Amino acid sequence: MTHMNAALAFALVLSAGCADQISDPTDPLDDAFLSADGKSDDFSIVDGSPEALGVLRVANELSESKLSKTSGVSLGARVAKNILGARPFATLKSLDAVPYVGKVSFGKLIDYAKANGFVPVRNALSHSAKATRVGWSGYWWSMLNGELALGWSNTAGRKLWTEAEARSFDACLNKYTTDCNKLIADMGADKGKKLSPLMKFDLYVRNRVIAQYGSLANASASAISRATKTELDIHYIGNNTNHRYWDARGYSGKCIGWALATMSWDEPTKDVELHGVLFNPADIKGILATIYNGAQFFVPEDLVMGQEFHDANDSSAAAYEDVLPHDLLVALAKTIDKGTMLEADLDPGDGVWNYPIHAYDVTWTPSKNGVVVGRMVLHHADDEVDIDAVFTTNAARPDLKKRSLDFELTVAAGWSGDLTAAKGSRWIGSAIDTHPDAIILGLEEGWRQTIYDYSGTQMKQEVNFQLIKREKNGSKWVPIVDTLLSDYYAGRR
Repeated sequence: MTHMNAALAFALVLSAGCADQISDPTDPLDDAFLSADGKSDDFSIVDGSPEALGVLRVANELSESKLSKTSGVSLGARVAKNILGARPFATLKSLDAVPYVGKVSFGKLIDYAKANGFVPVRNALSHSAKATRVGWSGYWWSMLNGELALGWSNTAGRKLWTEAEARSFDACLNKYTTDCNKLIADMGADKGKKLSPLMKFDLYVRNRVIAQYGSLANASASAISRATKTELDIHYIGNNTNHRYWDARGYSGKCIGWALATMSWDEPTKDVELHGVLFNPADIKGILATIYNGAQFFVPEDLVMGQEFHDANDSSAAAYEDVLPHDLLVALAKTIDKGTMLEADLDPGDGVWNYPIHAYDVTWTPSKNGVVVGRMVLHHADDEVDIDAVFTTNAARPDLKKRSLDFELTVAAGWSGDLTAAKGSRWIGSAIDTHPDAIILGLEEGWRQTIYDYSGTQMKQEVNFQLIKREKNGSKWVPIVDTLLSDYYAGRR
């Protein structure tokens, strides 16, 4: 049974959200993170504390590249050069004196120190768990840029098409005229290597139809897929100021589709020719993200957590504060402790940054006056990566990221030590602004079939049904894309 009311409200928000590029810090030249009493204004950290020592280790030990890039501390090139020119640092005061190192930079330094083991948790108990599979990093498929339909340029022969060119390609898919045959042959030359992921899918379906019927003239127009046109119609933003996601254009994309797909599918890592079309890893990643962008509509109510602060109907402080620490601990126990992954929007504010989480570590101190202090570290794949990159063939997995979240639990007298049995909780430190906003623990069983029941509803505004159209296979109707995926992973031509 579907839970469309709750899931639809949840999905209509999340479908528009993905990670944007992280910008460099914007501390003023002489901005200070220390106050006159030697404490960091926003962080209550003093020299000699574990946190201060951790920050100084990061500033003294990391390379310029690690300090500057978003895969490291994300300070930006200018701040990283200034730090290298002034180190070593013995005190926070000496670090505070570096030009352009202020509150923003210090916040990034302390977050990195906590998340990467530079700050120990003393006198702590601990627990770690890992799912049976690890997610893979992939691009977030921007709706503003429309790479799924328009493609992108790269050194392997890809081309970024104009919207007019992509629509001309679509218009010729079911025509067998001399002009259309030439256009399809020119744009789809060299096994379609210049085409976008959805243009490749449409060409693949066209080639299958011709192989099956001998000619397009012998097949019905409905046999041809129109995934490229549909994507342009429903999701591509471009310069359309009237698009329903125009205000969220900076982060609107299919990162939730990517995140959910990684929970069920291995990373595509190879080039495979199928029906005369060469599919690269990025093509399959984009197709999976597009399919699973509809999966979010089929999440049972008991597998969703979070009041969704980004929902215009709830911008309260309570909505911003959840998912609360004890709720997240319950979710982790229900999923990762049992070997399955979960998906989370890791921005509690208006933005939406979806990631697949495959492991976590938690440390905590013994209860003192009914309060337990702890730290969670979430391990997840990343979507701030190159669109053509492949990661799981590298055993070191440099693409995987961690996020550290500090919290307090309120526990009853005689507490047993079960973190999920807390009476209440709150985020502390930087976790106040970096904790999960909404979580998906799993999908409805059989959603890939149920989704067709809604092809004539408002879901047409969100789901590219052309990509998941079906064909008759014996007595069953099978999604064409499932055949494509099966053949791709098997390496069949």
